[in-house]
Amino acid sequence: MLTHLFAALLATQSPQDCARIESPGERLACFDALFPGERTPVDPESQFGLSPGEQLRRVEPAPAPESIEGAIQSIDVMRDNRRRVVLTNGQIWIVPAQTNKDRLKPGDAISIQTGSFGGFMLKTPNGILVRARRAQ
Repeated sequence: MLTHLFAALLATQSPQDCARIESPGERLACFDALFPGERTPVDPESQFGLSPGEQLRRVEPAPAPESIEGAIQSIDVMRDNRRRVVLTNGQIWIVPAQTNKDRLKPGDAISIQTGSFGGFMLKTPNGILVRARRAQ
């Protein structure tokens, strides 16, 4: 009850005033009073491949799936021969330079799964795994 009274009192304050509050609960109550509204959940697939910090910037992040499946919309070769892979869902992934085993082309059905140590692996149509990093 005291927190609600405190939050109502601070509702007339600025975000900078809220940021100066030392107590985490009171600081959160101040910001909640300043910025009321409903939170909307985020699609878990849109969270896949984002760093934990990037996920926290989203509203109500849902747990990211272990893998996603999609199709390649386009591929661009970058200056250092890495490939910029754009999926049909709008996600952009960076993968190493092409080898004889991991040829990719637009329209290919691929999957991206979590790898070890927080990394990601793109699985090509012929089952080859290559490291991948989400760019967008």
